Amino acid sequence: GINAEYGGYSLSYDDVMHKAERNEHIFGTCGDARMEKLNKKSLLEFIKDLSNLLFYKCLPVMDTFNQRVKMTKDEKLVKISELEKELQTYQKDVIQLQKKVIKLQDEELSAAKAVAQTVEREMKSFSSVVSSNCTAAVSPSRLQAVIKRASAPPKKEEETDRSRNIIFYNIGEEDGEKDTPETVKVDQEYVEEIVEALNEKFKLSDVKRIGVKTSDKTRPIVATLSSRENVVTLLKKAKELRETENYSDIYLSPDRTFEERVERKRTVEIFKKLKADNPTKQYVIRRGVIECV
Repeated sequence: GINAEYGGYSLSYDDVMHKAERNEHIFGTCGDARMEKLNKKSLLEFIKDLSNLLFYKCLPVMDTFNQRVKMTKDEKLVKISELEKELQTYQKDVIQLQKKVIKLQDEELSAAKAVAQTVEREMKSFSSVVSSNCTAAVSPSRLQAVIKRASAPPKKEEETDRSRNIIFYNIGEEDGEKDTPETVKVDQEYVEEIVEALNEKFKLSDVKRIGVKTSDKTRPIVATLSSRENVVTLLKKAKELRETENYSDIYLSPDRTFEERVERKRTVEIFKKLKADNPTKQYVIRRGVIECV
């Protein structure tokens, strides 16, 4: 508030407002003799000071505040406008991508239809050729022969339980065109030495070379153990052969079917490629599956 001396009497802005709210006269109330001494000139000076406060102090502050509020609103409007433009750009990009997807779907559908039509034409052509020229190929007698072969019991070799077999690779082979009892005995004794090097004393049976004998290739040896558990034990210890002096080049594997060997070969090729492409990573093959450890 404003405090000032007018005619020997201290008068403040709060006093004036208080009296105005109570609808009282500013001067000549409450029996205050000093207030009656204020003349018109003192009152005008007081009103002048109040006017100066209003126009030179309050109004500039309010104007500055209004300008700041206005600038903030303008900035918000500009930001909203920029966001709207950015949204429109994204919407255009989405529309273009949708058009590309629709185009690719149409192309794929057209290609599928073309392939279906080609296959249908070829099948019709093949069917007509078979019907006109190969009647004998589908005669009842031939069909019965095929069914008989398919339903025949498996051969004795196919009945062998491969789970008890283990194969040894890179064991030197004696010269000669055919296997003899002497060469078979030598192979069995060598395989038994390998088993003993792994600190095991499993009984081996039916030790023999597999495959066609050639001069430039050493055939592997397959041996049959008494149980599948013995095979698993030897396979787990096979890596210890690398640390031996006489058997470091020999490795072991389970007895697999032809299909399993093809799949194993493909897995090993992928395994080698992964190791070459990612030298900082370590890969292992577990139960036919490549894992990164």
